[in-house]
Amino acid sequence: MGNVNTYIKENAYMISKSWIERDNRELDNELVEMTSGFFGKLANKVVNKLSDTANSQVLVAPFDKKYLDNASKAFKCDDFSSILAIFDYTLAGSCEEGLLFTGTKMIQKVILTDPVVFIYDEMQSAEWGQKYKTDKNGNSKLDYEYVEIKFKDPERESVIIKGLHDCDYMFLEEFINKILQHENFKDENQLKIIADMPDPLKVAYLKIIVNAALSNDNEIDEKEFAEIFLLMDRVGLEAGKEPRFEVRAYVSDVSSENLTDIKELLEDIKANSDGSQFKSIMISLVKDIANIHFIGIDDFNKADAKDVKFIQDNKSLFGLNDSDIGLAFDTIKQDYSILYNNFDDDKIKTLMKDLSAKATSVGVPLGAVYISGSVFGLSAAGMTSGLATLGMGGILGLSSMATGIGVAVLIGVGAYQGVRYLTGANQVSNYKQRELMLHEAIKQTQKSICNVIEDINYIVLKLNDVRQSDANKNQKIQQLEKMVKQFVSAAKSMTNKQDTYENSVNKLQCPDVLDVSRLKKLTSDPTKEFMFELIINNYKEVEVDKNGKKEKIVKIKDNIDTQTLEKMADIFSGIGYFDVGNILKGKAQDGLDKFTDFAKGILR
Repeated sequence: MGNVNTYIKENAYMISKSWIERDNRELDNELVEMTSGFFGKLANKVVNKLSDTANSQVLVAPFDKKYLDNASKAFKCDDFSSILAIFDYTLAGSCEEGLLFTGTKMIQKVILTDPVVFIYDEMQSAEWGQKYKTDKNGNSKLDYEYVEIKFKDPERESVIIKGLHDCDYMFLEEFINKILQHENFKDENQLKIIADMPDPLKVAYLKIIVNAALSNDNEIDEKEFAEIFLLMDRVGLEAGKEPRFEVRAYVSDVSSENLTDIKELLEDIKANSDGSQFKSIMISLVKDIANIHFIGIDDFNKADAKDVKFIQDNKSLFGLNDSDIGLAFDTIKQDYSILYNNFDDDKIKTLMKDLSAKATSVGVPLGAVYISGSVFGLSAAGMTSGLATLGMGGILGLSSMATGIGVAVLIGVGAYQGVRYLTGANQVSNYKQRELMLHEAIKQTQKSICNVIEDINYIVLKLNDVRQSDANKNQKIQQLEKMVKQFVSAAKSMTNKQDTYENSVNKLQCPDVLDVSRLKKLTSDPTKEFMFELIINNYKEVEVDKNGKKEKIVKIKDNIDTQTLEKMADIFSGIGYFDVGNILKGKAQDGLDKFTDFAKGILR
């Protein structure tokens, strides 16, 4: 038999009778929003919730943090990292009742009772049955279904499992008996990210990425080098350590003639990981292979998994189907979309929820896709905790941000947000999540650049040693000099990437649509006229459609260099462009000017 943890994760979803109905309903898109208004959204929520109240759910690791917290407390499962699956039949979907599975035990929790623990090593078998009762007309009628758990100890009484709403008891019998056919039961950490896994696994993982990069055009260019270095840091290969040098040497010397066979590398991954995590590692691997493919094409939106021959040739070795691979591609496309498009916080939340729905539809927990981190710079630990909320607040620290709270307390949060919306002061604050993500990407890139410099210094020292002592030094000198050139090119590519991130951060500090009259009033002093000129030269007048009517607005230009955007951001901050007081004063003055012009026109 295979790994029991893997079996549980791959099959537990069928305990719920409604898994087929739910999958069909989600795929058919029956639960759609009827209207975008507030009351329409409220009605949608009620309708969708009512349609789910008769249904159970099965959650598979890794879990949303709130479900993990609820389940570990309710089921009294202290080793929460070992929880594989939860059959939850609570109306609120709280994961506080039902069945919980780890690699060594099953726990049942019924309302108002203590949890009952079933240790696999102590269990003999599970038997499905039905209990009938006679109604007042003398007719036999099904009362309930159950599964009876019998134990190896003949003196221990069997236990009846019943009362699990929406449970497929016949499948539960089969499921438990197949669990018991396994041997060497053990719990496996389901929260482990690649950065916490052994170095040999990381080395094999990165070598597969190198093989994929080489397979495209039989060479590894500076951008691919840069992405490999960034990935080395995301998965925790420490600078100055031998495993990192092993990858550096491999990526510098590799050719189609001396590639390490992918089967050998996958065996290294299996040998250094828990069996139940292998699929998550493979999905993450395909995502990182896709990233190498994405940097070589002009339009990432047109990227298709079918175009990546390396993935198609090896998907059976990865143990993935087309849906799994599609999810990896959707993830990387979304990462690029968030990184390079000017999405506000609400749009990012919507994208993450859509991606979560896709992950659910293919039976893969969303957190699993990010166990090596994200291409936009967030660590795996940050991504996993943040994705649990689907609002991304956890990873980005927004829950603790106190900007504007003093004012909100004085005039009421709703009123304050209303003022900000009406005046346009929230134009920049609506992009806080993206800004923080970009800052994290900059920090990650800076760290990688520092590590590459350290790598270069390490190679230079080796180069000096070879020149002084090695008998076969010419060949080794050439090899080390080649590595230095490659690493310098990779550092330049990472510097360009960092500039792109900084450009986006600076642009977020500038209004997308400019209030020219406000800017004029705030820069009316002679010493500030140059500020107005600098700003206005980087905006352009465009015509947009608003509620069926054409309207002219002044919008920021594309392709402004990073230094200019930094100056513009400093100006907007320095003149108080986004201060609520200045905005209200400007609006009032603007209104007064319009009224004065109107009055003058009448009096003429």
